[in-house]
Amino acid sequence: MNKRKYPIFYSNEQEDDTGSGRPHVRTDVYGKVPIERRGAYAVFSNILYYTVIVPLIWTWSYIGGLRVKGKEKLKPFKRNKESYFIFANHAGVKDVTICYLLALPTRLNTIGYSDALDGVVTKRLVPALGFIPLPEDVHKAKDFFDAIKFYIIDKKQPVCIYPEAHIWAQYTGVRDFKRASFRYPANLNKPVIPVFFARRVRKGLWKLLKQPRITVLIGDPIYPDPQASEKENAEMLGDKCYESLVALSKSIPQENYRKYVYRPNSAKEGESKDKVAK
Repeated sequence: MNKRKYPIFYSNEQEDDTGSGRPHVRTDVYGKVPIERRGAYAVFSNILYYTVIVPLIWTWSYIGGLRVKGKEKLKPFKRNKESYFIFANHAGVKDVTICYLLALPTRLNTIGYSDALDGVVTKRLVPALGFIPLPEDVHKAKDFFDAIKFYIIDKKQPVCIYPEAHIWAQYTGVRDFKRASFRYPANLNKPVIPVFFARRVRKGLWKLLKQPRITVLIGDPIYPDPQASEKENAEMLGDKCYESLVALSKSIPQENYRKYVYRPNSAKEGESKDKVAK
């Protein structure tokens, strides 16, 4: 089945998962895998990251026609060795790996569900690449935040968060997202960098590609307000980041490779007409 020919229906931008349809396997991995890279494990991780993973991602991405706009907005942070949070849209697995390139020469850390650690090999490999799993046990929330603080404050490395939570493959817009994850930059007093992964319109011979190529759009940094509370800052950072991502998504022509259609799941909502997600 060619998925692009069939509409993908959704009713809730924050909750609906339009992925593979397979059940998620999210186990609590805290205490079972290293969350913070220290000692010999950090040395092994850095060697793997810089000599194998990054070269592979760089080669694969640029052969595929990757473009990045707004790189100059990250230069002051790299020059001054300051950490920051990247908040990006979530329209494909490629977006996650490309983010590694944005942070170079500094390492990048990514927050995500523990599905990625469901396997004997991935359980050991993925954390070494900078993955910070969300805890399934509420009692491990402090360990999770301590890991974020370790990389942001101690190591001065950026942390990437995908507030939309679920992948909507090739989606060209910005879904409404919860503001809870913005409490991390609010608490640690660090800026938010909006990053949008756009799907370029295929032209010429590029039409032979299976999917559109990617252009990364980097927005202006958004800083916490020193006069506001943590809660107020989380809301402010989330609102401004959403506005910036929407503006970035509209700043470049994109190819609607897949059609997403809003379809309410209640009788009352059903009175409204279906609307196509742009």
